[in-house]
Amino acid sequence: MEVSPNALTYRGTFTEPSTEYLELTNTSSEPLAFKVKTTAPKLYCVRPNASIVPPGETVKISLILQGFTQPLPKDYKCKDKFLIVSLPCTDLDDPSKVGESWSALETKYKEQLLQKKLKVNFVIEEDDKDESQINDTSYLNATQSAPLDASALGAAGAEEEKVNIEDRSVPKETNGSIYHENAKAEADAIAQAVTGNKDVTSQEVQKELEASNAQINNLSEKLDSNETAETRAAPVAGDEPSSGISIPLAVILVLIALLLGWYLF
Repeated sequence: MEVSPNALTYRGTFTEPSTEYLELTNTSSEPLAFKVKTTAPKLYCVRPNASIVPPGETVKISLILQGFTQPLPKDYKCKDKFLIVSLPCTDLDDPSKVGESWSALETKYKEQLLQKKLKVNFVIEEDDKDESQINDTSYLNATQSAPLDASALGAAGAEEEKVNIEDRSVPKETNGSIYHENAKAEADAIAQAVTGNKDVTSQEVQKELEASNAQINNLSEKLDSNETAETRAAPVAGDEPSSGISIPLAVILVLIALLLGWYLF
């Protein structure tokens, strides 16, 4: 029986399982049964650990080293060993029954039993792939997220521009009608406040109300005429600030002046 290699060498960080291979060659003229033993059975998984090698053939065995929970120090010295035992098995042709028939084979072929010892060496290497993998992942995430951010910003800008355009598209006639309604509402509120004063006689209140209504009607006619003129005029691009006092503000000022004069005199 020839065994190759003469020693087992495992390389890596030993935090993950690692596998080495062993080849057994039968150089005799009869079948040989073999069995693989180790000093650390909980650390290694041997497949197959017992079988038959026909004459002139070779069997490949996997020796799987289980990973450690923590990286090994660089000065770690491995003391593990393997023992390969072989003997003739002329009366046995089923490889699956070698394990259960091993004691009988040892008793029968004790003088022809052969043994081969193998040492195990650990070559501890640094794992420098983690840092490069992290950098590649960070770069990939950055390149994938950049187009998404740009498109999101573009959509937000388009939505904001749409809102601004809709705000600028409100016609001036609508603003004029709103001012007109506000002026009338304020005049009605002032009139109600005047009528609610119990210390003033009904005749004086009636006179003030008539005067206020006359002023409001006069200003309303002027406001309607101005709105008609603005509607017929050509539109001017952009919004320009108007000079002077607006008509709704003038209505409010007149009403305030009337009330002040009425209270004072």
